[in-house]
Amino acid sequence: MKKLFFFAMTAAVLMGCKSNEPGEGERVIDMLPKTRFIELTQSQKDFVNKNTDFSFNLFRAINQMPEGQKSNIISWQYS
Repeated sequence: MKKLFFFAMTAAVLMGCKSNEPGEGERVIDMLPKTRFIELTQSQKDFVNKNTDFSFNLFRAINQMPEGQKSNIISWQYS
């Protein structure tokens, strides 16, 4: 039964696939939004750096916790 289901799903997926010839539709890379350079002010750069430091410090602290305490990380310091 599992094999029949697998083959039916595979057939359904393959029937839904079609190949695009060059000239049909857009290329995926052309569908992506264009990137642009953003110049940050010094205070914005400081904010980004502090946020990154906080995030990695939090991740490091959670990773170093014993496995039993990780289930409720919100109240871990108040236990």
